[in-house]
Amino acid sequence: MSAMRFEASQPRSSGWLLHGSSVTLLVGAAVVYVVYLWKVIPVLAATAHLFNQALPLMVRAQIVASNVTARLSPLIVGMLGLIYVLVRQGRIKLPDSVRSGTALSIATGTVLLFTLVGFLSALLQVAEFVPRR
Repeated sequence: MSAMRFEASQPRSSGWLLHGSSVTLLVGAAVVYVVYLWKVIPVLAATAHLFNQALPLMVRAQIVASNVTARLSPLIVGMLGLIYVLVRQGRIKLPDSVRSGTALSIATGTVLLFTLVGFLSALLQVAEFVPRR
């Protein structure tokens, strides 16, 4: 009985907070990217067609990357689900850096950095693309 009380009095790991904030950032970035592809890209394509020009390279690269991600997303979700099930069953033991949330926070920062750099480079190319009055 005293052992059970000792376990209950142990402080919980704060890893769930780090995981939650990283997942929230990734979902927020995904929403912004979807809105960008949904609302901004069609306007840029119409403008390019109006002036008889091709879309800038970075914009085309982002469209290709989003198409590849959309095609591979069922595979990625399935693999993540399988890994989750295997971890819950105890067949796979995750390293401490993954369980603590360090790896997820590094991956989140890297994805957000590359996403923002892609947006910035596309914005700079589009700024040169749109004619001045």
